[in-house]
Amino acid sequence: MRRFKIFLGAVFAVAITIICAVPTFALNFNGSSSAAGDGSSTTNSKGGYAIPDMLANNSNRAVGYRFTVIDNKGNGINGSKDVYRHATQSKDRKNYLTYYKPNAKYPKTYIRGNYSWLSVSTSNGYSGCWWDKDLGLALPEVTTQIEGWCNDSNVSKLLSKLWSISISTLESSRWAVLIEPIFPVKIQGTYHSLTVTEIAFYGSTKFGIASNGNISSNSNSWGFIANYTNRHLPNSLRLKAAYVGIPAAANTNVRITFESIIKNGYGAAILYGSNLSRPAQYYLDVNGILNDDMVYDLKDCGTCDVYVNGKLVANDVTDYYQKVDAGSSYKITDVKPKSHLDYNGASWRGDAIEGKVTKNIAVCPDFTTKRFYLDVNGVLDGEQEVTLDGWCTFDIYLDGRLYKEKVSDFYEKIKYGTAYTITNIRPAEGKTFFGAVTDLAPYPSSKHSFPRYPSGLSGTMGLDNQYIFLGLETDKPLEAVLIESNAPYREETYVITSGFIVNPSGRDYTPDKDLKARLEIITPSEIIYSEEKSVIVPKKDKNLCYFKWRVPKDIGGKVSARLTVISDGKDIFTDGKSYNTVPYTYLTTPDTSYEAAAPAGFSKAYPPGETEGYATWWEYVYTDTGFEKRTYGIGIDGSPDALYPMRGADNKISSGRGFYMNIAANFTAVSGRNIALYNSYTDVQYITALFPEFGYAEVQNKCKTLIKNTLNGFFEFPDNFGYGRQHFIPLSYPDGNYVIQLIKTDMWTPAGAVTAKENSKPLKISGSVYDEYYIGR
Repeated sequence: MRRFKIFLGAVFAVAITIICAVPTFALNFNGSSSAAGDGSSTTNSKGGYAIPDMLANNSNRAVGYRFTVIDNKGNGINGSKDVYRHATQSKDRKNYLTYYKPNAKYPKTYIRGNYSWLSVSTSNGYSGCWWDKDLGLALPEVTTQIEGWCNDSNVSKLLSKLWSISISTLESSRWAVLIEPIFPVKIQGTYHSLTVTEIAFYGSTKFGIASNGNISSNSNSWGFIANYTNRHLPNSLRLKAAYVGIPAAANTNVRITFESIIKNGYGAAILYGSNLSRPAQYYLDVNGILNDDMVYDLKDCGTCDVYVNGKLVANDVTDYYQKVDAGSSYKITDVKPKSHLDYNGASWRGDAIEGKVTKNIAVCPDFTTKRFYLDVNGVLDGEQEVTLDGWCTFDIYLDGRLYKEKVSDFYEKIKYGTAYTITNIRPAEGKTFFGAVTDLAPYPSSKHSFPRYPSGLSGTMGLDNQYIFLGLETDKPLEAVLIESNAPYREETYVITSGFIVNPSGRDYTPDKDLKARLEIITPSEIIYSEEKSVIVPKKDKNLCYFKWRVPKDIGGKVSARLTVISDGKDIFTDGKSYNTVPYTYLTTPDTSYEAAAPAGFSKAYPPGETEGYATWWEYVYTDTGFEKRTYGIGIDGSPDALYPMRGADNKISSGRGFYMNIAANFTAVSGRNIALYNSYTDVQYITALFPEFGYAEVQNKCKTLIKNTLNGFFEFPDNFGYGRQHFIPLSYPDGNYVIQLIKTDMWTPAGAVTAKENSKPLKISGSVYDEYYIGR
């Protein structure tokens, strides 16, 4: 456009050069000051009147056309646009674009309605004017060809470049295109480019609206050109049908009045005129109200059907926004809300759900999110109850925000999709909260009927009521239970006394609760042992506690034990039990005699069966993650012990000789169990050796109690009547393997005493001591 204006400026300069020698004048004429006259007089003339040769040869030749987009009332849309034929300028060598023209370009529809007061001035400016070639067009010269030229391709270019609209916009807006040919005519000595209606308007202001221009041979009078202006040019293009209040124009063979030209469809054509007769259209728009908020479609709400004039035009749609003819009936029906929503009818914030289209219609179906009950109840001492008064208080959080604080009952409708949490549960004094009950089957009720599986303490509201049951119970006292001993306590040894602390309540006793257990060992005359330990116990469970203590000498064969639970510094439960004791007995065999033969009835005994010795137990410990149940185990090493001849080698020995032993009594782990803690067991404290010559009998004079060497920790034979820590094999014992059995016991654990029976490695008896000194016996 900028380059085009520069080009026009150059043309304009040339045009000025050509015509500057001819006097030209701008005209001003006003409909309100029309002078009467018949057109033959020269009184109102200030120069000559003429029709150029191009019109004299063919009165249908136009130098351009005025295009106006109009609505169904004839109003122009964004002004009129004058487009001139560049080919006509080239052919006639005349720049019709720079002829004088009205400064304001009015369409016929406007002049027709306002001619009585309209004021017009002319100049040789070209604002609002274009060459057709610069628009990519080639307008027809002959006016009868213009309607055929107006195909969709040409009109689309015209609308796009001059109005920035499309044909579809033209149609949907009920607009048409008014076309008026532009002709050159000399008026009062100055050539103008004017439409038929503009020429008639000028004539009406000079000679009267009722004049037909008359006929005159005087070129200074209007009658000189009236046969063209009032007959031929009006016929050049005519409305064949009435539009926007303008009557159709019939072909005329005579001059017609200026009024007839202005008021009727002369000098004009309508393109896409059917648009003007289409009914008005308004938008039918389906929006929504969701929880009092406007939404502009139903995708989050549901679907609906839309009927227009009784016909289904949209089925199960989530949005509708279409133009509908004025006067049409409409109905929004079959509204199907989403499963979590309620449909409440049309909102007052929009139009009715059905009716007539007389304006833009916006129907707003109203939806609200469904609400369901969130009900907090309780299982109290095993009974279902609907209120927790006197049992506890709790807080309710909805969507992460505190909703109710320190309440003992809650029963309210909550919106679908809301996240809820029951927290900060505060049991009343003497009550314990043991968690959410998620299965009511163990707690049947004749008073209430709830779903078997309630919700947990947190969740999201779904499409049903949510029931929560808090489990609470009245605190039950802790108990202590002493464990029976599997062996008597041996005097002068260490033993372990064990018991369980039983917690029947729903409260955890963690290290910070300062729970303790005290064990007292009592003889008829005194308390010989007393110790307190901190203990932990999980809810509805028990935990092991144990005490290691030394049994004094000479306590009479029995002691009493008391295990007491201490909470908050108060004794709350005591269990008592009696335990047998035995003295530390040293068993021995008589001095070896060297009989010539074995005793009567003697038969060689075979080694008895062995038994493993181990114990396992469990106890709770408290870690960073809470209570942890651990199992422990420990056993007596079952590796066979060696016997060492006082003389000889390779385990060979002669009968009548002695042997010694060093027993370590080592410990061993138990597969699959944790290694026992050092304070949870004792050493093996008592070992008895059984001999084959006595038939492995465990009685006095037939077995020996080993003595623990305090220097090296090994168990050894007691001194044998001054012959050292050895045992002599009877002289009469037959050749072959000689095996003793060791009973290792008094290794105490929380599970009781551990005893193992182990057979030694064999000695090989070959001959007797006599054979060492006499050959050939």
